[in-house]
Amino acid sequence: MGTTGFVGTLLPSIHDRRSEESMLVATGRGTQVLEFMAPMTGTPNLDWIRHTLGLADESWETIEARARLSRPGANGVVYLPYASPGGERAPFVDTNASASWMGMSLTTTPEDVLRSVYEGVALSLADCVAHLAMTGDLVVSGGGFRSDLVCEILADVTGQCVVRQSAPEAGARGAAVLALVSGGRYDTVEDASTAMTCSFECFDPHPVRGEIYRAVANVYSDSRSAVCPVWPQMRALRQMEETANVSV
Repeated sequence: MGTTGFVGTLLPSIHDRRSEESMLVATGRGTQVLEFMAPMTGTPNLDWIRHTLGLADESWETIEARARLSRPGANGVVYLPYASPGGERAPFVDTNASASWMGMSLTTTPEDVLRSVYEGVALSLADCVAHLAMTGDLVVSGGGFRSDLVCEILADVTGQCVVRQSAPEAGARGAAVLALVSGGRYDTVEDASTAMTCSFECFDPHPVRGEIYRAVANVYSDSRSAVCPVWPQMRALRQMEETANVSV
């Protein structure tokens, strides 16, 4: 997870595709394909709330510690992380989709709002995991997954172990693996990968938090279904305000 989200799984062939909303890329290894979904916004949700709450000068460690002051479920606040001006493409396609909060009240704290964004981002990825019927460990990479909290929430809501490598820049390491093979240093991708092995950290799902997050995931899904009919009207309002020549 970085600027966008990405959830993918390798399949023996195109005939094993699991979702109508996914995209497919041939890997060049026989009939094998990569089936994936890529939500439009990943870490930009976190960057945005960081600035919106006036926390731009705070470290991510401090910000995450503040988010942990709220409880799992963010005291009933649910965030839909469809923040791209272009709408959303995974796990559904809707050019009118927009971000929103639900469940706020006068008792909602900044920490609740902050945690809800962390949860919304993780729930979006978990939604894609479910659509792709992925089982087993979830191997993650990208700047967004340097956050322990995001890893924990994803593990709890999916009930699957989240595995994070200790070395950063997994994409660059993957490119290096291919370069080592194409340059003749190693005969196979497997051999090159073994040579560049690093340590891994596992985030196991927590049974109590998992029960909470399964309930949150249901509310998240129902909230999206409830609000999506008015997304076109919301976008029309924004366009009206952008084009109106009205002095304040």
